[in-house]
Amino acid sequence: MKIISLIKRISEELTSKKWNIGFTENNLDLFLTSKKPSIKYLKHNYKNKWFADPFILNVTEKEIVLLVEEYDKNIKRGRIAKLIINRNNLKLISMKIVLDLKSHLSFPAIYRDNNTVYVCPENSMSGRYFKYTYDFHSEELVNPELIIDEPLTDAVKCYINNIPYIFSTKQPNPHGNNLFIYSDEDQNKKYKLKQEIILSDNTARSAGHFIKLNGKIIRPAQDCNKSYGAGLVFQEIVKIKGKFRVTELKRIYSKSFKYGLGMHTYNTFGNIAVIDELGYKYIILGRIYNWLRVFVIYIYKFLK
Repeated sequence: MKIISLIKRISEELTSKKWNIGFTENNLDLFLTSKKPSIKYLKHNYKNKWFADPFILNVTEKEIVLLVEEYDKNIKRGRIAKLIINRNNLKLISMKIVLDLKSHLSFPAIYRDNNTVYVCPENSMSGRYFKYTYDFHSEELVNPELIIDEPLTDAVKCYINNIPYIFSTKQPNPHGNNLFIYSDEDQNKKYKLKQEIILSDNTARSAGHFIKLNGKIIRPAQDCNKSYGAGLVFQEIVKIKGKFRVTELKRIYSKSFKYGLGMHTYNTFGNIAVIDELGYKYIILGRIYNWLRVFVIYIYKFLK
């Protein structure tokens, strides 16, 4: 039993994965036309934590400031963190937790209203969807306000024809093909389910803020067919006779040797765009171990 337990621990360690943040220029046309946009990655020295779900809080000539999901393997749940990054060399300058709850947090979607910044993180484990105010003095998310009393997953708010909508998946099927659209048509802060769209496959989960490009409204989404967050799916959103339609434009997958296992966030601000990509903690060993595991399974099935 001890040997089996040891083999299991070694297997889990060799196949352990981590997310990291990537940066490229703010040019969605490049993503939609290029097979491999130029991406540079965040550099940090943390061994037991990773960062994902990046949203851009601010950009200056010297620094990039993000709100992200921080996952610490010792704590084993996501928290919302503020990262300050050197723009020249992409080295992490500082990291500060801005929201820590007993339940898992991720996807800190940022919204701006004049001089106020609001953040709506994913907290479906609580069963509810909240909006927080970002306090620049304390560098914390404060004053939670209940928006929708449902377990939304990676919800994104956008305005279409001056009406606020929230596009989201939700528990118990967060990675599926059911896209739920809520609206606040009376703008009284009471969102109601407006429409449910059944997509042809599991590409309903959001991947970032909506983008307006060449007169089109484009929604970044996730390909969750083979695995959660396997790649990005860009969808055009059109409203016809009061109903929304979704048309797929392109799917993009990571081509990075270091981070080639997944990609599930795309956001822009100023002249930069941020993504996240998934890779093995031990790049070479992880790939070799996984290849051997697949090979052994194939041989076993063949001989059987």
